[in-house]
Amino acid sequence: MILSGWASGVIDRVFDAEVREDLYIRFSGLDQRIFDREDPDRMASAIILKCLQGHSVSVIFEEAQTDYRDLLMESGVEDLDWRDVVAERFGSAPPGRMG
Repeated sequence: MILSGWASGVIDRVFDAEVREDLYIRFSGLDQRIFDREDPDRMASAIILKCLQGHSVSVIFEEAQTDYRDLLMESGVEDLDWRDVVAERFGSAPPGRMG
């Protein structure tokens, strides 16, 4: 999965070097086709938010590959207002329509 500049910027801002490296490696090996037509920034946001909740990076990526809908719900970005949720948490949202 190729991360947007927005998602990379959030990762760089909120994680230490060790976690950043792990995330970048795992994102690079993730096939975004498993997410159907979900916005890649929405999926990246879900993973980032779940990491910030203290969950294991490896477990999060396993969940992303087996049932990404649960990941969306558990991270709080399951609804149409996901960009607003992300903007509130990180101070900005990925490009696109708000709300």
